[in-house]
Amino acid sequence: MKKKVQFKKGEIMNNTTVLIGVNGTIGAINLPVYLACIKEKINCSLDVILTENAKKFINPLSLSPYCDNVYDDLFRFQGLVAPHVSLVANISKFLIIPCSANFLYKIANGVGDDLLSCCILNYDKSIFIFPNMNDTMWNKKSVQRNVDIIKKDGHVFLNVSDLALKSASGTFEKTDAALPQPDELIKRVFNS
Repeated sequence: MKKKVQFKKGEIMNNTTVLIGVNGTIGAINLPVYLACIKEKINCSLDVILTENAKKFINPLSLSPYCDNVYDDLFRFQGLVAPHVSLVANISKFLIIPCSANFLYKIANGVGDDLLSCCILNYDKSIFIFPNMNDTMWNKKSVQRNVDIIKKDGHVFLNVSDLALKSASGTFEKTDAALPQPDELIKRVFNS
């Protein structure tokens, strides 16, 4: 049995800024739980970037109680000058949760066609990546090739092996690209 990680509010980090990028996988529907847990346990400013595909799984308005700002458009500046530069200028942690096979391709190949991918190109530190897909996709040679490239670029993968909902059938299956529980995510990202 896994030991549960327990944190008190504000215990881990103070005065930090966290940026979370979200793209289109079924795991995006769990984002409010992750955001609420981060806000509860860590004293931080928390911003979220949604891709167009992420918005097919989660409404940007549903995230506002759990984070400071939600961004979803490279060309709608929301008071920012060059948001793809200013959003990453002073962040302490950058997480991509969940991350699809398609978005792994974008990261590995330097594609900058939306706000999130442009922010990744402008960030010069390690990014924590949480892939979320079925095992068939995860084990494809092309996906693993992209994972290898991204790791060589210095980014960190924090996926777990666990049961995950198979969106096509509504059943659960084991995958090596499952999302960790929120407390486990906090332990692995903010204690590093």
